[in-house]
Amino acid sequence: EKTFDLYQAAVQKKHPWAINNLALLYQEARDYPQAKRFYEEAADLGHFRAFSNLAFLYLNGLGVEADSAIAFSWLQKGMDRKIPEVFTQTGNMFLNGFGGLSPDHSKALDFFLAGAALGSKESEWNAAKIYIEGSHLSGEDVSVDIPKGLKMMQGLADEGFDMALNTMATYHSDGKHGLPVNKEKAIEIWEKAGSKSNCHALANLADAYEKGWGTEPDPVVATRYRISAVACGKPPGGFDLWKLGTRYYYAIGVERDCNKAYELFNQALLSGESRGALDLGGIFYNGCGSIAPDMGQAFKFFLFTAKYGDATAQSNVGAM
Repeated sequence: EKTFDLYQAAVQKKHPWAINNLALLYQEARDYPQAKRFYEEAADLGHFRAFSNLAFLYLNGLGVEADSAIAFSWLQKGMDRKIPEVFTQTGNMFLNGFGGLSPDHSKALDFFLAGAALGSKESEWNAAKIYIEGSHLSGEDVSVDIPKGLKMMQGLADEGFDMALNTMATYHSDGKHGLPVNKEKAIEIWEKAGSKSNCHALANLADAYEKGWGTEPDPVVATRYRISAVACGKPPGGFDLWKLGTRYYYAIGVERDCNKAYELFNQALLSGESRGALDLGGIFYNGCGSIAPDMGQAFKFFLFTAKYGDATAQSNVGAM
């Protein structure tokens, strides 16, 4: 309610970002007519996300009759105003099949190239990835041009663009696309990306120091990077939440904290990481710190994980 009031005050001052965010609040409350009203106001003021948000309403028939032509007309209005981010968002919608659109990587590439021409680094990064990695869509003909894509990606990395830094580091780590395996170089580049708060790079550094990729394993450093990756994500990924939970549960690189582990495993499970349930079962089966053993709770979590085919959970359920 306080957030709503703050946005309302900012709306009175015609702040485009506040108007768009107020519309998002109405959308989350399923008051789609009000969401549409404020998205339109934000779009009139040139807020780039408002155009794709309006397209989303029309693609999915939220408060309006579903109409892909009107949806795309809103995206076109943003592109007619030469707003680079609208080209990026339109490309992403076609890239991922977002909002009811069928995936089309050829169209996505066209929009990314147009956005890149207007100065969008994210558009250029997406275009470079398509040139390097091609399309995974069956029957789609997207010309792969690895040298061109790598040149674009390296240029963005040289400019310090964090997404390109993380991508180039991953290519060096895995030895992909004609680059030799060089995990030491990967760590160096991930550190540059991590210093720019790239969440994926921070998670990759946590993995590198945990597993000894291009460096000596260091559980303390690994845990520090995992904490940063979780703090960075908005929202954090279920895998990182689960991995950090294991650090606190098993006291790896940090003092044992059963309550913190319990909290992280719960968050991981809510984020779709089923392994969080297995470890919650372990906490209740054995007890942990101030958390007393509870066979009923343990069985519930083991059974949940067993349904996903986890052999350990299936064995635990059978034994109980």
